[in-house]
Amino acid sequence: MLRSTVKQQHVPAVEAGINAMIAAIEEQRPNGVRYAYTRLGDGVTFLAFLELAEGVENPLAGIPVCQEFQQNLKNRWLDQSDIPAPEPLEIVGSYGFFEL
Repeated sequence: MLRSTVKQQHVPAVEAGINAMIAAIEEQRPNGVRYAYTRLGDGVTFLAFLELAEGVENPLAGIPVCQEFQQNLKNRWLDQSDIPAPEPLEIVGSYGFFEL
């Protein structure tokens, strides 16, 4: 999981970037990958979820649209000193969202 809080004026651009990134991932259809972006109720905090099947390398770094989105996101964070870092999650329960 990755949490990013962006400046309010950048929300539309971030959402457009997310949509472009998801479209690029759907076009390539990498095996063993699940990816989702959500926005929290504050309207400026986004959560990215990446699930990789065992033994699958993260293919997002090889998709140019994803690389571009990550670079652009760096300029849109609310606080440049609070650079988000991926946080591993342990799935405790899931119905149709994560595979157990």
